[in-house]
Amino acid sequence: MPERYGKWTTIYSRFQRWRKSGVWNKMFAELQTALDVESNVDWEIHFIDSTTVQSHQHPERLVADKGYTSVTFRRYLHRKHIRCTIARRSNERCRGSFNKQHYRKRNIVERLINRLKQFRRIATRYEKRAVNFSAIITIASIFLFSDFAYRL
Repeated sequence: MPERYGKWTTIYSRFQRWRKSGVWNKMFAELQTALDVESNVDWEIHFIDSTTVQSHQHPERLVADKGYTSVTFRRYLHRKHIRCTIARRSNERCRGSFNKQHYRKRNIVERLINRLKQFRRIATRYEKRAVNFSAIITIASIFLFSDFAYRL
């Protein structure tokens, strides 16, 4: 930690205080609201990956890779009235409709995860507690999605 920021214990204490009081989540929610007002957020299609931490509660469509294809998972989504675009494995019997346009957009989540992994604490999973790791991802997301990232 650079000396100009002060003692690491003070910084860590502040991080913990802000995490517990919800400061990081409130900041991210405000940023989402601002992006939503500008129509920069599409809430209809959601993408998942094995590193997904949290998802919007009621997506209209879920896009995922072959790792998520299973009868059980598809039935769960169907019961929740969530349409899905999940590639099927070559050995699966069931074939259904498949929207290639939605599936091609899946790279969005892959690129986001790659950008998040540019933050050393995320790439190395240095945080031992899940709540702290989630807060670090939230802070990195705030940084990536705010104008601040483009002013550096």
